Amino acid sequence: MFALHVIHPRVRLRKIIDKVLRLESFYSGVYVHMLLTWQDVTLERSTWAD
Repeated sequence: MFALHVIHPRVRLRKIIDKVLRLESFYSGVYVHMLLTWQDVTLERSTWAD
């Protein structure tokens, strides 16, 4: 019974970490996408200015 108690929180922690990492990669993906889109828009604007 005691051994089960030791293992269980670790599994739960791993699940939480997995979820956090997945969210982090998702948000960083969105961030990079937005950054690239913004860069494209700025480039277009600068070409229009010329």
